[in-house]
Amino acid sequence: MVSGKQLLRGARVFDHGAADALPEVSDLLIEDGAILAIGGDLGDRTEGAEVVDLSGHLLLPGFVNAHYHSNDVLAKGSFESMPLEQWGLVAGAIGNRRSLEEVRVRTLVGAIECLRNGITTVQDFSVVAPMEDRYVDTILDAYSEAGIRVIFSITVRDRSQLDTILWAKELVPPEFYDVVGREAGDPEAQLAFVERQIDRVGNRDGRVIWALSPSAPQRCSPRLLAGVAELSERRNLPVYTHVYETRTQRLFAKSEFAAYGGSVIPYMKSVGLLGPRLTLAHGVWPDAAEIEQLAESGTGVVLNMLSNLRLRSGVAPIAAYRRLGVPLALGCDNCSCSDVQSMFQVMKLYCLLGGIGETGPDVPKAAEALRLATEGGARSAGSAASIGAIR
Repeated sequence: MVSGKQLLRGARVFDHGAADALPEVSDLLIEDGAILAIGGDLGDRTEGAEVVDLSGHLLLPGFVNAHYHSNDVLAKGSFESMPLEQWGLVAGAIGNRRSLEEVRVRTLVGAIECLRNGITTVQDFSVVAPMEDRYVDTILDAYSEAGIRVIFSITVRDRSQLDTILWAKELVPPEFYDVVGREAGDPEAQLAFVERQIDRVGNRDGRVIWALSPSAPQRCSPRLLAGVAELSERRNLPVYTHVYETRTQRLFAKSEFAAYGGSVIPYMKSVGLLGPRLTLAHGVWPDAAEIEQLAESGTGVVLNMLSNLRLRSGVAPIAAYRRLGVPLALGCDNCSCSDVQSMFQVMKLYCLLGGIGETGPDVPKAAEALRLATEGGARSAGSAASIGAIR
């Protein structure tokens, strides 16, 4: 956060409320990272301010990358044609149990790429392995060093990777079971660790926004998900989880959640998770009834078109989400399956893919994509009052 006063002079200031008009030229007065005034007669309020001339520039809100994992930044470009389930067999080994120096470097590299592309807030759905204070501190210290805000969540799960990828035990030789991951963590111990980190670390002057992240419904027991729901409600924390990223996950749900009609949506509702604090990452393969349930409950979806295409997962039903008013946000996902942290690429894909199957004029346009890349991500973190717009 920049300390002291800054006067940003002469930029065209983007306003979500007038997104179709040419942004007006205006001045902004900032003090200690907060906008004090926009335009008008600023009088002697600017005394002592550092003046930054932005004439000829467009001033946009910082982008909010609403889905990302920092644990595999150094594996960028390593898997050119690997589908998600195959990628999932090696994903844990990429980032788990690495040195603290490697953790620091990979977090810094990812944060710097985000900043270079205008992302000022990133949701790190972080794999902290092992679950130790020093690993949490290393990650958050790196974000502070880079100067970026992080919506930070520690992944929890109590079902192993081998047990939750369809046919994994049949396809993986037993000598590689430990590489894929056959550990199943204790639900209460994981949640206790997460809550202790929240109390121990705090929000670091607004640079850290805490969230909760059960890895995916199929990777968590009802006891763990209910614990996440209770913690979320008690401390008013946003929740992010992976849902229906691939057709295979859809097939897995048919058998795993037969008691809930073969759907993860009523399963999550049964443990108290469905609702406005919950955001589903991906949501590529829901059916029409499930999309209606998401809309009715106010549950959000963060779309990650780059990784969905890269991992051959498919295209999310963007038109149906928009038609029913499901709250949306945009994300770049992690580096080994999207290769780049650029909301410009994500916004372009949202506009292009969102028009598939739609013949009328109501298709996603640039202003809407920009809103989802800023306000949409802020909403998912429960922070729309403080980030995502220039106000």
